[in-house]
Amino acid sequence: MKTLQLLILANLIPIIIIGVSEAHAQYGCSPISGGWHPKISTDKNNVYVFWNYFFGCGTRVLLFEKSHDNGLTFESPVTLEGPSRSGSYPAVAASNGNVYVSWINYVSPEDRLFFKRSSDNGSSFSDDVQIRTNGTIQNDVSSILVSGNNIGIIWTGIPNQGMRSIFLSTSTDEGKTFGDPVDLSTTIGDSFLPQTIQAGSKAYVLLSSIGNCNSARQVCVSQAYFTTIDIKNGFTTGPIISLGPLELPRLAVSENSVYVAGITSTNTDPSIGNSGVSFMKSTDGGVSFEKPVQLVTYDAGSNYLNDLALNSSGDYVYVTWYDHDPHSGEKLLMAASSDDGNTFGKIQTIDGPDPHYNGNEGNSLDQQISVSGNKYYVIWQSHTSLNPNGMGIFFRKSIDGGQTLGDTTDLTNKIIISNPGYAMASNGNHLYIVGPEYAFKDGNHMVFSQSSDGGISFSNSTDFDQNSMSTVPEFPFVIPVLLVSITSLVVFYRIQFRN
Repeated sequence: MKTLQLLILANLIPIIIIGVSEAHAQYGCSPISGGWHPKISTDKNNVYVFWNYFFGCGTRVLLFEKSHDNGLTFESPVTLEGPSRSGSYPAVAASNGNVYVSWINYVSPEDRLFFKRSSDNGSSFSDDVQIRTNGTIQNDVSSILVSGNNIGIIWTGIPNQGMRSIFLSTSTDEGKTFGDPVDLSTTIGDSFLPQTIQAGSKAYVLLSSIGNCNSARQVCVSQAYFTTIDIKNGFTTGPIISLGPLELPRLAVSENSVYVAGITSTNTDPSIGNSGVSFMKSTDGGVSFEKPVQLVTYDAGSNYLNDLALNSSGDYVYVTWYDHDPHSGEKLLMAASSDDGNTFGKIQTIDGPDPHYNGNEGNSLDQQISVSGNKYYVIWQSHTSLNPNGMGIFFRKSIDGGQTLGDTTDLTNKIIISNPGYAMASNGNHLYIVGPEYAFKDGNHMVFSQSSDGGISFSNSTDFDQNSMSTVPEFPFVIPVLLVSITSLVVFYRIQFRN
């Protein structure tokens, strides 16, 4: 018996040694670990950053950082929500010293929608408020609307035995309680990817839908729809307006003008002879829209348009898109209007064409734009000579409403963001960029950089995750060691039995 005890102890020692040695992995579970998909919200001099941190093979926490000096300095990261309630990427908003955040927690049998609020510039947050989702699944939260004590949350989910729907959950007591969700898409069928912009106490909502089309059996045409929400007056919704077939629809608002851009092609509308980037506008707050016009037209068989972006400020409107042409190479392009979208100037090439393009996957990725009047800022990822083994961040701007573009700046040595899913925001001459960098042994770190001079110079990256090392033990060799141990015990027993 003593021999058996010694053998068991000898086989357990390697497991104990492996178990107590801490692998300082930032929760390192391949292939996903570290920070992903940040969200930025600004309010005067305050900058708020939220992001999810993945660890433990899918477990995640919701982290929060704040700055009160336009991003020059940040306090220590705060774990806003732990693993038991974290989930989707958050929707965020900030105004008048208040900070709002909402997210989905994925649990069975019913996903949970949560909300938190800070009334002291992010120094402290309320307890979680759980919002009824009425049994929906596969949810995603997109935006938060605020006017006085009224708070609305727009989210997407699938009701029991149903199709994707876009819901509005509302509160009239500063987010302490929420009513039952209202289906904004009940008349248009399978709907997804809502985009919302708030201007004053009114919200403008752009929806995508394939109606009742069965995408598993047929090619479904994506249709764009538009509606409004009066937040202040009981969240009254306007009529649903059909904007016709439109892929990658994008929304922008400036005062009483509403702009929509997207991609039209023979795939979405047989009456259209060629693919192109289409633009339409409303001058009456979205009550009616003018006939769409194509800003650029291509041969439908040889061009691939994607990753469209639209933004506006004052009378300036900017449309940015990628053109993946297998013949001439990939290009990042922009067209601008200085007269409220009535006319657009010549198309400007921001990046490309790539002389080494081979017709396959392009080099430029994930463009982000931000605008302020006649100032236009754009960042994107592409291969860089400063980092031959990875992607770098590039920056370009216009200070004359898009008529001309400044030189391209490779920010790779300043902004060490190598993964897509980053975010940019601007506030006057202040620019903020935050995103994930994978060049760490323990997974992605969330890094931040800012410019206070309109993009002339940027600060070196600040590593938000430098002190968030996990002491969660890892056991990379537990299975092999355990198998050896069990095998040894079986062999020992057989020998003993034979003896």
